[in-house]
Formats: sequence, C-alpha cells, structure tokens
Amino acid sequence: MVITGFKAGKRKSDPFTVELSTGDTFQLDAELIVRFQLKKGMELNTDFRQRLEEEQATLLARRRLVRYLSGRRKTKKEAEEYLRRLGFKDRAVAAAIQGATELGLLNDESYAIAYRRTQERISAKGYRAIEHELIARGVAPSVARKAIADATSREYQLQLANQLAEKRRRALADLDPMKGRQRLSNFLLRRGFDAEVVSEVVRKFYGDSEND
Repeated sequence: MVITGFKAGKRKSDPFTVELSTGDTFQLDAELIVRFQLKKGMELNTDFRQRLEEEQATLLARRRLVRYLSGRRKTKKEAEEYLRRLGFKDRAVAAAIQGATELGLLNDESYAIAYRRTQERISAKGYRAIEHELIARGVAPSVARKAIADATSREYQLQLANQLAEKRRRALADLDPMKGRQRLSNFLLRRGFDAEVVSEVVRKFYGDSEND
C-alpha cells in the first residue's frame, strides 16, 4: 500500500488523516508523521502501519493521562482504569503509565503519604482504616503499611479514639456496662483503631472488666 495524501483536521490539534492507495485511512498526529518521515508516495507494509497506529494510540493515551493527572493525585491503578475506560489497549496503557511515572506524575509512595495526611486532617479514622482505604485504591499493601508506619503515633491514636468515644458515650448511656463496653469496643475497631488502643480507651470509660 502507498500513502496517497495527508488530510489535515479541522483544528490544529486534530490528527491528520493518512490516505492510502487501498482506499483505507487512519489517523496520525503530526509529531509521528515527522518522526517517521512519512510522505506522499511512500510505501507501507502491514506491520509498519500497525506500528504507526500503535504509536498514535500511545501518544493519545499519554496526553489524556496528563490531563487526567492535572487535578488531584491518583494511584497507578486509578490511572490505568481511567485509560481502559477510554478504550486504550494494553500497550498504550503501559506506555502511558510508564511515561507518567518517569515524569513524577504517578508515584504511589507519595500518594499514600499525602492521602494519610489528608485523612488525619479531615477525618476521625484509625490508621488501620486508612491503610485499608489505600489498598482499596490500588496502593500495594507494603507501600500502604510503610506510609502508615512512618506516622503512627500511639499518643495521637489514643487522643483520637478518646474523642470518638466521648461522642459515642451519650448513645451508650442507657446500656448496662457490659453491653456498653462491647458496643464501644466494636465501634472503635470498625473505625480502624488497633485492639490495644481500643482496650485502653474502653477501660478509661468503663474500668477494668472481669477478664482484664
């Protein structure tokens, strides 16, 4: 097959339409036309055309990903899922993710630390709950654990758990002590606090149990 012409898009940012002697056409960015030194009358075989189309998909995926990452931080998993929703195939997705990582636009370690700090500021959650949320967002368990371990403070956890327990205490006031301590313990565990912290807070509000 031979290239018979290049048709420009309506806008400057639009790709060119590459016209072939077979009657087929495909889209190609000006950057790739220059890079591969394409010109009218040039012969293309099937493999070379496939490579050009893959390069076009990769270029488009990288551009879409950069725009996507211009807002709030994202994990690599979120970025990958975004590109797949747009219909990009494995090769383009992998190349776009790699490019964004090399540019520092994707970094799950930095994301995990930033997410932890945000949750510390805006929510009353235990570090265990934050760790689970990071993993659910696609951060590797080892990375999530490190982000939590770097900042885990027993004093901070006790302070936060005590504040939550004080608020919860009103709702438990009418229960007998055994049920009250069980309800409070389950509530704090669900919020992601460690068992040791939960036990200490419950003892503060209900005293030592017969099993302590």
